[in-house]
Amino acid sequence: MATEKHLKEIQAYSGAYREPLKLNGADLSGANLRGLNLQWVTMGISGATPSNLQDADLSGANLYAANLNHAHLNRANLSNACLVRANLTGADLSNANLEGAQLTDADLRFANLSYANLTGADLYGAKIYGTQLDGATLNGIVISRPDNY
Repeated sequence: MATEKHLKEIQAYSGAYREPLKLNGADLSGANLRGLNLQWVTMGISGATPSNLQDADLSGANLYAANLNHAHLNRANLSNACLVRANLTGADLSNANLEGAQLTDADLRFANLSYANLTGADLYGAKIYGTQLDGATLNGIVISRPDNY
């Protein structure tokens, strides 16, 4: 379960614009962070991440290799977020804003991306088997690299 110390840090940070909050390695399992302003937070490579991030603002967040397995991220703002190598298996990203997000080598198997905005997202090497993309905006997504990249 999420530690009291980390939850207090997150609540104090929400909506504040200062140094990015660094939560690497924090145990946030079961934490309800619904609707919080977590812009530019660093939460990657943590053992257990929050299960409820619905409506949260994670724009510009660094979620490199974060474990977001089966997380609720519907309607979350993940624009320009780094989700490289993130585990999003079975996550609910319906209606999420992933515009310009870096999803290189992310695991999106069986994730729900229905009606998500993926404009300009980088999905190179992402695992998308069984991913729901009904109604998703896919303008300008990157799924392959040119030979001279």
